[in-house]
Amino acid sequence: MKTINISASTGATILGLNDWSTPVEAWLKIMEDRKPGFCNANNFELPEIKSSPEMDFGHQFESAIIKKAEMLEGTKIVDREKLFSVAEDIITCHVDGVYFGNMFLHEGKTTSIWYYADHFGEPGSDKVPIQYQIQCQHQLMCTGFKTVILSVLVFPKRPSEMVESGVVLEEIDCYKWVETLHEMGFFHQFVIERNDELIDKMKSTYLEWWFDHIEKETPPEFKRYDDIRKLIRQPSGTILASENLERISAEYKAINKEKAEIEKRKDDLKTRLLSEMQTMIAVNDSESVDKWVLRNGKGQKLHSYDGKQFR
Repeated sequence: MKTINISASTGATILGLNDWSTPVEAWLKIMEDRKPGFCNANNFELPEIKSSPEMDFGHQFESAIIKKAEMLEGTKIVDREKLFSVAEDIITCHVDGVYFGNMFLHEGKTTSIWYYADHFGEPGSDKVPIQYQIQCQHQLMCTGFKTVILSVLVFPKRPSEMVESGVVLEEIDCYKWVETLHEMGFFHQFVIERNDELIDKMKSTYLEWWFDHIEKETPPEFKRYDDIRKLIRQPSGTILASENLERISAEYKAINKEKAEIEKRKDDLKTRLLSEMQTMIAVNDSESVDKWVLRNGKGQKLHSYDGKQFR
């Protein structure tokens, strides 16, 4: 069975550009895959396959997004999940597919309207979140192709919110949903062109990381507190603090005190907002059927409250 190496989905993580994962997590997955039992032997936390409504919706809608992309481009998407690799198979990728005839790569994503509004630019441009840009450049590196068409299906609500409200993913007709969302203006495409300068930097960084951490079996630098928990699971002993540790400790305690005061102030403001909203006349619109929505004089959304969560 072929082991996993540096894939398109872990490239941004290794480069430290993924908000949801760290190089330590990528390192643990690769080491455990290459040497089963590696984590237990070193008392490291065994990597788990994480699942979430966002991930589940993405997988479920993959084929429907491809069908819509085929219709828009007027050609079939072939070679789905085909494996490509460079650098003696150290750097690999499975592509979503290739547009037959014009040799563009297809990549499909799903997201919520809030994430889309904050992280994407004008459709047709290459203004996409950095981790998606890196993923596309990674695919272009491995395949030698010149262009990726990134298709993005935008949900009006977060998948986790839809699940909480009773939507059952397995009962959804994904193809009808995609057609409807496309008609509503919630299906967008972005064009990512090959950037050879960026690809060269990515490749050299990947190979350096591989040599330093995979070949030498040495973990990367900690990026988050959770990294420490994964690698240092049974600490013991008393440590005499240095001046630097005492300084860091004092700052940590001061921040904790400030945080408690901020949370108290935040709760007070939330209470005042909701109390005053309760005394005002509410008018329903398409977004406020099942919750309060507070807007300013220009109609811009300020906050919402659904009886459980205040945002």
